[in-house]
Amino acid sequence: MTLLLALLLAASPIEQSHGPYARPTNGAQATAAAARGSALLAWSEADRIHVGRLDTHARLASEIRTLPATTARAVAVAPAAASDGVSFLVAWLELGGGQQRTMAMLVDVLGTPIGMPRQYATDPVESNDFAVRLAWDGSAYRLWTGRKLIAIDTSGTVLSTTDLSAIPQSATARNGVVATTSLKVTVHCGFGWCSRTYDLVWAAGSSTGSERVGFTYSPYPAPPPIHSPSIIAAAGDQFGVAWSRPWGIHYLLTGDGTNLVAASPDTSIAPGLACDDEQCVIAYAQSNDVHALAFPVDRLTGPELLTIAATERVERAPQVYLLGTGRFLITYRSDGSDGARLNWRMITFGAPRRRALR
Repeated sequence: MTLLLALLLAASPIEQSHGPYARPTNGAQATAAAARGSALLAWSEADRIHVGRLDTHARLASEIRTLPATTARAVAVAPAAASDGVSFLVAWLELGGGQQRTMAMLVDVLGTPIGMPRQYATDPVESNDFAVRLAWDGSAYRLWTGRKLIAIDTSGTVLSTTDLSAIPQSATARNGVVATTSLKVTVHCGFGWCSRTYDLVWAAGSSTGSERVGFTYSPYPAPPPIHSPSIIAAAGDQFGVAWSRPWGIHYLLTGDGTNLVAASPDTSIAPGLACDDEQCVIAYAQSNDVHALAFPVDRLTGPELLTIAATERVERAPQVYLLGTGRFLITYRSDGSDGARLNWRMITFGAPRRRALR
């Protein structure tokens, strides 16, 4: 007889919601960061970044505040947030005049903005794929934007700037270890035909690895790209990586094997992923609903499955955030006849129980 650790997983019966609101077409992702058991939620609404504090039950517990822009005609999108455990840093892109300015602002633990926004970078607008990455590494904030990685202290002062070839698909940091994922495309052409391989590459400090996520062989020029968006998150003393393919959700722990859960997910956006020291939660959209799976960090196979949102509305783009041990926040977009909404729900784990397999 074998004993396996079964997760006591539950979704909050109460779905929280904000809206309807004016959501941007691009850069519409919401973000959250946790501190002292609560969280700060940030999103783009009516061309500005808005923030609100969530309490320990993920209920909106402060007034919604609007972060200022440099000009009245600027458009603020693509927020990212992180916390040093005491306060928050919120970063975003401000669009105008053919440029995107990377802005950031400190927010206290009660959700009150501190001072004024600061500008950290200016880049030409190269595409509609607006994004910045932001993480706390234990001693400084790490901000990935454009082709730069900027280290920022808790007062908002720049400590260092590193040039990059491109922003990673996803990025995080823990205890001084920076981890990223990116998509590497290798092209071999001859006699009017080209073969292309697509590899998801992860790096966590000095450790690296890759997973083959696509292959094409077609006439020159290049075929449409394979996106396979991915996400990386700290998982105990390792990092977890998840990505979507048309036939399922793939995931791994760095230094370990991979696993696949059969599904037909939305592959236009990375699945959500967050972990504590014991378990990981992955959320993804499928057929206009949001689903999740959870697994212990010491066992990739046999995940617990859970439906997060299944209504007549169109629900997609879920993201997962760790609020505390055994407590996760899942946010997602929800669209219906009353317009666009930002919804969220708590996922909690009870004490694990042992299950016998014969």
